Amino acid sequence: MAIVIVRHATPKINYQRCNYKEAISRLTDYNLSKLVEEDEISVDLIKENIDFKRDLDVLCSPKNRATLTHNIISNELKIDKKVSIKDELDEIPLRIINIPLIRIKPTSWFLISRLKWIFSNYIKDKNKINKKCKSIIDSIKENNNAIIISHGFLRLFLRKALKKDGYIRFKSYKSGCFCVEVWEYEK
Repeated sequence: MAIVIVRHATPKINYQRCNYKEAISRLTDYNLSKLVEEDEISVDLIKENIDFKRDLDVLCSPKNRATLTHNIISNELKIDKKVSIKDELDEIPLRIINIPLIRIKPTSWFLISRLKWIFSNYIKDKNKINKKCKSIIDSIKENNNAIIISHGFLRLFLRKALKKDGYIRFKSYKSGCFCVEVWEYEK
């Protein structure tokens, strides 16, 4: 069947403009959010591409926004399989960069801070992240029937591991933060 990568739904936090110190607080809210935008979530691609009669691997990041998304998907699809919470699927750490005197939306703070990470840490950390993602993919590819719920930036590394192993992305859906990508092994 397929390997489905899911990015969590959008956490419900305050997305109004804020300064640096408030952005740090908003990042904490983002990470600890108890609610996500449920209306973004669509299980159609998952339902069409996962064989629920076969053994199914369900892996999820420990972050609240990922586990909340998992719970909604599991309830809608009536998945009774126990999820495997994997620290390896946690978000790549993000630190808000200090830019004084500006007020921008938290999503802009997150983007600028992620770009700083790319320019300062990517070279140092990419091999470790690639190995972690390859290990995750290796653990599920024999079964080739899996749902992985994680984060946007880590999803880029998971994609790379799948492509390297001969998988192709053939379907995707996006609404807000929520994203579903269906990957199949190219024979």
